[in-house]
Amino acid sequence: MKVNTTTPIRTRIVPCHGATCATIFIMSFLIPADMVDNAPYPLDTALFIEKDPPMRYAVRVFEGRATETDWLEESHRLAELVKKDVSIDKSYYYTAWYDPPYQLFHRINEIWMVKKTEKQPTPNAGNEQIVSETKDHKFEN
Repeated sequence: MKVNTTTPIRTRIVPCHGATCATIFIMSFLIPADMVDNAPYPLDTALFIEKDPPMRYAVRVFEGRATETDWLEESHRLAELVKKDVSIDKSYYYTAWYDPPYQLFHRINEIWMVKKTEKQPTPNAGNEQIVSETKDHKFEN
């Protein structure tokens, strides 16, 4: 079965904090809502389907064709903005982008950090509420 690419394209990044470890990257694509209950099973054993509970995120939005350095700098900026908020899990983060590779300008990128809940669901999720941080503004959706 062919499934068109959906957005955002999300990558979970678990940074390495030491000389003998490796940073973990897990890229994911959303399954269209009409396919959720009957998602095709991947034939490649390196692929898997993961169902995420509703989650809340702290989000930083930025524009441009992001480089690896940009993603890292923006993740540090978001971590700095939420450093006093103990409800935000800062041990990993997500990158999310919405635009196709051929779009050169006005690209939207986001860094997400999970807001912990009392029940502590798994750390991958849909977005029940998004708190967005831009360079100059903060707003809630």
